[in-house]
Amino acid sequence: GPKVVMKVIGKSLKMNGVIFLLMFCMFVTFAIVLRQNFSKSDPKRFGSTLNTMSTLLQLLTLDDWISVYYTSRNY
Repeated sequence: GPKVVMKVIGKSLKMNGVIFLLMFCMFVTFAIVLRQNFSKSDPKRFGSTLNTMSTLLQLLTLDDWISVYYTSRNY
């Protein structure tokens, strides 16, 4: 019944929280690596960690990624 469904949803939310935390840690790690590698070639997008995270999100969603490619490949 509804009690069982609510228990299953509660347990799955706990596991999803762990997965989202792991994904966020990986996102920050990749942002740090990208900042180290591309901060000199494109300081506008990779100058700070917050800008790098925004650019990484842009790349992951394929939103105008070609402009990031063209401005950062000349390093």
